[in-house]
Amino acid sequence: MLAINAKLVESLIKLHEDSFAFCYPNGLPDDSIEHIGQNVGRMVSDPHGVQFVQLVEALELDERTELIALMFLGRETSFTADDFPVCLAQAERIQGEGVSAYLFSKSALPRYWKQGMVKLGLE
Repeated sequence: MLAINAKLVESLIKLHEDSFAFCYPNGLPDDSIEHIGQNVGRMVSDPHGVQFVQLVEALELDERTELIALMFLGRETSFTADDFPVCLAQAERIQGEGVSAYLFSKSALPRYWKQGMVKLGLE
């Protein structure tokens, strides 16, 4: 049984998408990876980003770990639900301060989470 659920993930997806739309009303620039890396601080300080960070930081360790693992599962096209334990093990190494900024900085995070949810049947 997972500690996270579809409602939580969908709420975080909405906040992430709203924040990116707020900060990049004309879409991401061509150098989006570099640009996002330089602007994460500004982005997480907009109202949607603040809510995203607060929500992630209020979660229990196992919930944050599962969110990271869900991102890994959705990102890897060859992974299936059977690979979720591998994703969890990898996610356990990414903890401590900055997890919310780490997640937030992934411009494709909503897509990864949606794909991970489909693989796990969390829809």
